[in-house]
Amino acid sequence: MANDTSVLVTTSTYDELNHTCSSVLLHVSKWFQVDQFVLNANKTHAVQFTPHKVCCYPLNLTYADQILVETITVKFLGLQLDSHNTWMTHINSILHKLSTVCFIMRRLSHILNIDTLRIVYFAHFHTLIKYSIIFWGTSTTMHKVFVIQKRIIRIMLGIGPRNSCRTVLRNLTY
Repeated sequence: MANDTSVLVTTSTYDELNHTCSSVLLHVSKWFQVDQFVLNANKTHAVQFTPHKVCCYPLNLTYADQILVETITVKFLGLQLDSHNTWMTHINSILHKLSTVCFIMRRLSHILNIDTLRIVYFAHFHTLIKYSIIFWGTSTTMHKVFVIQKRIIRIMLGIGPRNSCRTVLRNLTY
């Protein structure tokens, strides 16, 4: 049985961060031993969330005589979090999935009607972009998601790449 445990530590100095993280790891270790859990150090990651231009010093975190890996990105509840909160990793992950959906929609557009394509769109495309958009929706790279969304709408409606989606959608009634 796998359980995910997350710890958030905030401090104002690097030395305080290192000390607090070591203390937290000690408490986590004791808690795990009491409840007979095991922390897999190979799957445990540390991420320092800092502003983009702030220099990060590596953390020296150890657990059970193993050095914990410090990463710049981590997957948490389906979101790709990066150390500078740019959301580029998450959006690139979404773009890869959306491109696959775009390919599928292009194949299905020749054999399905618009109502069925709309169901496929909401099931496979809209769910991906809607999940946690409140967090990553203000990213500077968000426009890439909208470009693929327009491409899929054009595929569904059977219009060319230079046609305006806005005009065509305004004329449709569902």
